[in-house]
Amino acid sequence: MRYKIFIALAILASLVVGFLLGHYSAPRMSQSRYDFARDVHASYDVRIYIEALNLIHAQQQSDAISFLDSCLDHALIFPIGNYVTNRSNTNPEILGALKAARDYRKKYPCHARPDRRFSEESGLSLIP
Repeated sequence: MRYKIFIALAILASLVVGFLLGHYSAPRMSQSRYDFARDVHASYDVRIYIEALNLIHAQQQSDAISFLDSCLDHALIFPIGNYVTNRSNTNPEILGALKAARDYRKKYPCHARPDRRFSEESGLSLIP
């Protein structure tokens, strides 16, 4: 009888220890993944700014505009896709950015890549 109680207590103790280890280590692991993604995104932004500034300082404004236009197109891919698939649950900040991008593209169409220019059939035309 003592042996069965000992086994039951050992199993219970291992379950409690496993739960506590998982409970306290999981948030740190998710936080480290979040920190990594945030840092990668920040380093990507820094590289874009440096490249654009280098082009501007080298008196290559048209190249800088083309570069930033393509960066804008790239940055709009996922927000437009998310808006198209889930309009009712779109973050107001994202919706504001999409509206600003729509207005910018109406004012300044992308001349660098006319084959990829946003047209009336594109995702930006769906933004209210």
